[in-house]
Amino acid sequence: VLNKIRLDSSQKDEPKIA
Repeated sequence: VLNKIRLDSSQKDEPKIA
């Protein structure tokens, strides 16, 4: 589940990944 939280944080930092 850590990976999912990390992805969520990345989206905020890099909406490009979204």
